[in-house]
Amino acid sequence: MNSIILKNISKSPKINWIQLIDSHRSVIGKCFIEPGGELFKHKHDIPEYYYILNGRATMQLGDKQLNLYQNMFVTIPKDTYHCTINNYNSVFQFLYMFPTGPFYNINYFD
Repeated sequence: MNSIILKNISKSPKINWIQLIDSHRSVIGKCFIEPGGELFKHKHDIPEYYYILNGRATMQLGDKQLNLYQNMFVTIPKDTYHCTINNYNSVFQFLYMFPTGPFYNINYFD
């Protein structure tokens, strides 16, 4: 399966995705947030998981604020608002994973 590159679907020109796996069983992709970029506040009706590959960022997860860093694994429970902000000077990169798919069936509620 070829990767699908999704650009600027995040309401921010500083965020890009590469879809690695997009099937009915799971969705896995890589996200890049440039310095000053923000992944808008949203939630899903299924859980989401992040594995931090490189860089640092801040995540608002429900009523908690998390500092994200390399090799960190984050579980985002279903129906939990979250947003990710890169206030640092390097690109923030992470894998995102959903336990079901395909991607076009995953609802983003803002």
